[in-house]
Amino acid sequence: MERPSATGIAAEFLRQWSETCARSTGRVFAGQMEKAEADELGGLVIESSGSSVLKDLGLATAMGVMITDKETQQPAAMVICGHAEPYRWEAERSLFLQAMAIRC
Repeated sequence: MERPSATGIAAEFLRQWSETCARSTGRVFAGQMEKAEADELGGLVIESSGSSVLKDLGLATAMGVMITDKETQQPAAMVICGHAEPYRWEAERSLFLQAMAIRC
């Protein structure tokens, strides 16, 4: 069985979000999140200074966490939140996103 990638999941989600952002933009965004270096608690952060796609979405920064499939232990999805203004992410914020991901 082929495991889904975050970019594939983003494409599925973006069918409903297409008025705000083109699917290709969403795939690029998810791809950048996948490549981000995780903090000590697993949070993935990207900044607009290194990401034109964030600027396209009207964001200055974004943080995401991976959701792992319980059966396969492979990445299955991602929970992402962002700020329109510059923001210093604290590592504890990734715990909040992980808690949200568990509820999904």
